Amino acid sequence: MNGRLPTQWTARMIPVLSNSVYLATKYKPSNCPEQDDEFHYFFLKEEKQNFFCEDYGPYGLAAIYEFTNTLNQKFCDFSNHKIVFCVEEQERDVTNGIFLLGCYMIIMRNMNLEDVFREFHALKLPLSTYRDAALGEADFSLEVVDCWEGVYKAKKLGWFDEVDIEEYKHYDNPLEGDLHFIIPGKLVAFRGPKTLGQRAYEDRAGQRTFAPVFYAEPFEDMSVQTVVRLNEREYHDAEFEDHGLRCVSLEFEDSIPPPDVVIAFLQIMRSAKGAVAVHCRSGLGRTGTLCALHL
Repeated sequence: MNGRLPTQWTARMIPVLSNSVYLATKYKPSNCPEQDDEFHYFFLKEEKQNFFCEDYGPYGLAAIYEFTNTLNQKFCDFSNHKIVFCVEEQERDVTNGIFLLGCYMIIMRNMNLEDVFREFHALKLPLSTYRDAALGEADFSLEVVDCWEGVYKAKKLGWFDEVDIEEYKHYDNPLEGDLHFIIPGKLVAFRGPKTLGQRAYEDRAGQRTFAPVFYAEPFEDMSVQTVVRLNEREYHDAEFEDHGLRCVSLEFEDSIPPPDVVIAFLQIMRSAKGAVAVHCRSGLGRTGTLCALHL
C-alpha cells in the first residue's frame, strides 16, 4: 500500500504504525517538500556515516537518539498531519531508514520485537546486510533484526536512560578521544594511545593520536579503574598507573582472540572494581570482539 504522493515526486511512501508515519524512499533533497495539507516531511540532514574500508554498519547511538526524539517531537508538533520520513533511493539508505523506524518503535513506543518485525515484514523490500571492515566478500553479515535485538536488550536493561548523550557525542568525536561507554558504568572501548612525550595528543596526516595522559580526566569521570591493552605495547604502563589506573596486558594478533585471552578478559570484567576500559590499536576489531563476548 502506498500513500498519496506530491505530483513532482517519483518516491514511494510506505505506511507503518497504523498509517501514522510513512517511510518515503527514492527521495531527492531538491524536491522534498516540507509540508502540505495532509503530510509533514522530514529527513536527517546532518547524520553521515564514515566507514574505514568495505564495512557498513547501522547508525550509532547519537543518530538513534536524535532520530527517535525528532520523530517523537514531530508527532507532537504536527498532530494533524501524517509524518513522512524521507530517505534516498539506495538500498543502504532504505535499510537504515527501516532500522531507525524500528528503533523508534522499541525505544519510544515500547513495542516488542515481534510487533516491530511485523510492521515491516510484509513490505518485501530488498535490504542490505551490515558487515565488517575486511576487504573482499564478507564471511558474516548482520541483519537489521539483529541490531533491533541489541537495541531491545539495551532498552530492557535501562541503558538508554543512563546515557548522557552530549557526553557521548563529545567523546565520539575522533578529536576528543574516540571512546564510548559500551555498558554504562562498567565497560569503555577506546582507540589505543601512544607515548607522545609531554604532549597529550598529536595531529599528523589528518589524524589525531592521544597519549595515555589525555584519558586521565575522562576516565576519572567515568569511574574507570582498569585499562586492558589488546595490541602490541605503544606506551608505558606508568603513564596510566601514575593516575591510579591498573594496567593489564592481554596482547594478541589482530585476529580471533585465543581462548585464554577471552577467559582472562571475562574474569577481569567479573572482578574489576569500577569500570574497565579496553583498547587495541584502532579500538574496533579486537576491542569490539571482546566487548561483544562479554555482552
